Amino acid sequence: MNWTSQQILSLSSDNGSISAGKGLSNGKKLYHLGKAEDYLWGECQGSGAEMYQISIDLADGATKCNCMAYKRGKVPCKHGIGMFLYYASAPDSFPIADAPTYASEWVNKRRNKAESVAKPKTEDELVKAAKQKEKTQTKRLSVAQEGISEAITWLQDIMRTGIAQQEQLQGSFGNAQKGWLENAKASGFANMVRDLQEKLGEPSNPNWAGPFFKKMGELYFALRTFQQIEAFSPEFQQEMKALAGFSVKTEDIIATEKGVQDDWIVVGRTFVEDEERNLKTRFIWMQGKNTAKKALVIETAFGGANYKEVYTVGVAYKGELVFYPGTSLQRAANKNAKPQSQRIDTSFTSIEENFQEFATLLTANPWLNKSLFLVKQAQLLQVAKKWYIADQNGEMLPIKTQTDALYTLLAVTGNRPFDFAGEWNVENNVLIPLSIWTENAVIPLGL
Repeated sequence: MNWTSQQILSLSSDNGSISAGKGLSNGKKLYHLGKAEDYLWGECQGSGAEMYQISIDLADGATKCNCMAYKRGKVPCKHGIGMFLYYASAPDSFPIADAPTYASEWVNKRRNKAESVAKPKTEDELVKAAKQKEKTQTKRLSVAQEGISEAITWLQDIMRTGIAQQEQLQGSFGNAQKGWLENAKASGFANMVRDLQEKLGEPSNPNWAGPFFKKMGELYFALRTFQQIEAFSPEFQQEMKALAGFSVKTEDIIATEKGVQDDWIVVGRTFVEDEERNLKTRFIWMQGKNTAKKALVIETAFGGANYKEVYTVGVAYKGELVFYPGTSLQRAANKNAKPQSQRIDTSFTSIEENFQEFATLLTANPWLNKSLFLVKQAQLLQVAKKWYIADQNGEMLPIKTQTDALYTLLAVTGNRPFDFAGEWNVENNVLIPLSIWTENAVIPLGL
């Protein structure tokens, strides 16, 4: 595929790597460049005598480098970004040649892994696995309910005693309850307690009690619902288990659930880093060209580990996605979808139509906290020093603005109508910009 500089820069969320990579994009420190089929290689002169060996898979933008930053989890590193940007501006500088071993072995290993298909399980194996899974789930539910019962009593005590003495709630507030839930293997609810702690007595917010009680009500509602989980449909039970933090192995979902075949277009990505747990999470939003289904692929990586796949905004992945069981049918796993070279445009609608779709999802899952909005022929407006996205019908939504993304929006569109992809954030009632689509380009906004 033809890579643009915006697409290349969107592969990284590390501003330091991006800035340093731009400094290497003139090619002055790059040597022994080459190309074979649809991958590149080259070497970059570092600060010492050692030359760093770089490989780039043009199919999906994956990079490999033997520098220390790459090994510590900065993927792509500045060397990969720099060489990739140089290729985008001067492709003729990469002559067709025989690939060095470091590049050919890496690419072949990636492709062999991607093409290998797990051996289908026999009927007896599937039945045995299902019985073991049910046994494990029953045991885990019992353990979780004990911790949840303790947390409910704690919340009821807060309501009885009140929060008039704010100072008494500081310090260790919620730590014991968070520990109960973590020990009960209900990490999702433990995270909700952490959110409650963050709302407690925020110094910058004199009206902190409102958001605090809102979060407390959400947590109490979720815990009481989980106590009665067996009274609900199997689909809603799956949503509640996911909310509680019951993990489901992606390989199990792929093996047991039916996939949906389509051209899945990547329309945006967001990132979250949890320094306390040394965990980073990437959210990839996609839409099917033919089915118009919206999908959210979530990938996590601990410590300095790398994400397993590379997803590039504006690229279509042809194949099957498998949706996690539940009521909202939004989260998905990639079963065998591979990147395509040609651009495929997604479909955009009005703000009202996006909200109608979101309302249906929210009815099925009251705890849904985000959704993909695709707004047709949008415009950027400023009202009372706040920025909004407006559609052709005059409907407006506030957007989360960041200086670089705002300048990109204004520079690329010239304030003319454009198709806009954003993530609707339920917590703050704001659109997080993901990408804009013009006739000639797809521009990731990089928030």
